[in-house]
Amino acid sequence: MPLSTESNWPQVTIYTLVYNTGKYVIEAIESVQNNDYPNIQHIIIDDCSTDKQSVHLVENWINENNYPCLFIKHDTNKGVCYSLNEVLSLASGKYMMGIGDDLFTPTRIIDHVSILEKESNVAVVFGDVAIIDSKGEIIHQSYFQNQGININQNSAQNFYKNLLYQNVIPAVGASVRTDLVKKVGGFDENLIFEDWDLWLRLAKEFKFYSSSKLAGYYRKHATSITNTKTMLMQVSNVHTLLKHTQSPEFDSKVQSRILFFAEEVYKVSVSKANVTYKAIFNKTKSIKSFLLYLLTSLGIPYTIFKYLIRFKR
Repeated sequence: MPLSTESNWPQVTIYTLVYNTGKYVIEAIESVQNNDYPNIQHIIIDDCSTDKQSVHLVENWINENNYPCLFIKHDTNKGVCYSLNEVLSLASGKYMMGIGDDLFTPTRIIDHVSILEKESNVAVVFGDVAIIDSKGEIIHQSYFQNQGININQNSAQNFYKNLLYQNVIPAVGASVRTDLVKKVGGFDENLIFEDWDLWLRLAKEFKFYSSSKLAGYYRKHATSITNTKTMLMQVSNVHTLLKHTQSPEFDSKVQSRILFFAEEVYKVSVSKANVTYKAIFNKTKSIKSFLLYLLTSLGIPYTIFKYLIRFKR
């Protein structure tokens, strides 16, 4: 469909989740505004920020710039996936794009909309992003190169198996059809982050398209991630992959990834690891998962486990 007049531009729902990131969110919103796309529904959700400034900064900027958007403020922290299901229930756009404290390139929206309008059988368009620091300075020109990811158009069209091995799509670089997100069930609120699980469920049924154009700038903060947050992320990784154990593409390499993530959980919490390994054993029935489940059931700490592994070798 030619996009020659404003009435032809399909609506795009942009969503932004805020949690103590007000300073950077302003820059993110400005990067959306700088795209000059004529048909945007922008939903911004503050998930009960605790810094006492994020809501104030975002609200003031919206009012001062007369920026058309829906700004929702949670009274309690609901989590990423709950917030995204809230966005999904409110979304009126044909396509959805997410941006948190990152940045879009000036033509990002039209670039992806043009592809999605042309390629009607494609569920997700994604592109590479540069990596920037907290000051907005580029520290890596390519997320794909930095992560050792090799994407070509042929692999992108049917790469469910590749996604099982690794989440290769930066969330800020992706655009998705809203109706297909709803079709696969939206966002899993049992997980603490959304993208890998959603990409896998979509890739199992639909095609993806790799754009050659830079889509945005992923902001990498220098602040350290706590052990607890790392553990919760790894638990989410495990449960994301366990959904796919019945798929023909599930192989020993994917099973090894699950055990790797679960071992990372074990380093932090024996009890969390026990619950995780029980789920793994029930799905995979492997000897290693049984032994790890047994050790964590007995409350044996990770240091002892590592000693036993070295002794065995």
